[in-house]
Amino acid sequence: MSPAGRPLRDRRASASRVHERVIGAARRNRASLRFGIVFASLASVLFVTYCFPYSKSGAAETFFQWYLRGYAWLAGSLLSVLEPSIKVAGNQINGRFSIEIVKNCDAMEVNILFVSAMLAFPAAWSRRLPATLAGLSILIAANLLRICALYYIGIYARGAFQFAHIDLFPLLLVVTAVLEFILWTNWMDKRPTRA
Repeated sequence: MSPAGRPLRDRRASASRVHERVIGAARRNRASLRFGIVFASLASVLFVTYCFPYSKSGAAETFFQWYLRGYAWLAGSLLSVLEPSIKVAGNQINGRFSIEIVKNCDAMEVNILFVSAMLAFPAAWSRRLPATLAGLSILIAANLLRICALYYIGIYARGAFQFAHIDLFPLLLVVTAVLEFILWTNWMDKRPTRA
């Protein structure tokens, strides 16, 4: 080979590497765009479904009331381990402090964002679905612990109740959801993916 031929080959190899980087970046951008669109679409549909002002006597509102009563029953059952005098009536937990479980106390917003992100993530459904269900179960358990903690904060530190209820615990639930998303997607990414 002549010395004059080497620079041409090096330029071709360099151009090829640049081309591969550009194509790789375009594919990553396309995947990111797809994730963003699917995430936003799913979250929008789920938020509209959850926040829509249903008729008080309609089937959807009846379902939500049943769901909130179930949440109250679960939290009341946990609290009754240490507080045998706890009584649950509908969506209210009554004891030394009373709590009413209403929309927004069920952490549904965090659940919707987590589920939307997990379902939008480009991985095989055989991994995506179990990871989503497991993560959602963890978020529900964390929210039940939040409700139990709020009960005791209401008893022993009533002045901190609003801060814990409105600021602290919602932030902790969001952090939990984000950490879960990172952990689950790392787990799904370590295996071969297929959308």
